[in-house]
Amino acid sequence: LLQRGPITHFPYQDKSGILDIDVPFSHLELAFSPEWPALKNLNGSLRFHNETMSISSKQANFAGHTLEDLQGII
Repeated sequence: LLQRGPITHFPYQDKSGILDIDVPFSHLELAFSPEWPALKNLNGSLRFHNETMSISSKQANFAGHTLEDLQGII
């Protein structure tokens, strides 16, 4: 966790500070919606950097299929 600058300026679009959080995870299950199959066995990290959230996983299982090198950014 790294946080610098006035928290009232978050998400620091004016460059007055920084928020950086990196959370490793293993064996995570992610269910987006009850209508979709869950992503299972995710092993990677979740990162918050100022206004951005990203997730990466080396591997996951989805509907019986193995997926590799997944990345998502919001």
